Amino acid sequence: MANEIESQEKQLEILESIQYAGFNVVTCDHCGCILLVKTDQDELECFCCGYKDESFLDWISPTMIGNNWKCGKTYQSRGNYGS
Repeated sequence: MANEIESQEKQLEILESIQYAGFNVVTCDHCGCILLVKTDQDELECFCCGYKDESFLDWISPTMIGNNWKCGKTYQSRGNYGS
């Protein structure tokens, strides 16, 4: 089993590959639903609640990980922790 640092690095590699391919993982500003979106879209619409905006918060980004990444937890841009 990989240690926590190796696992974090692997997750970052996957996230960077997703973003390099023109996609991102974001959180709806209205309901908190996690969405997969194309980065070149002018307007985003949440499939859960229908909320529309020009941009949604990154669900997770490399700059957020550091000490905030804990096994079994997800980190959302708003600073909320969830299981």
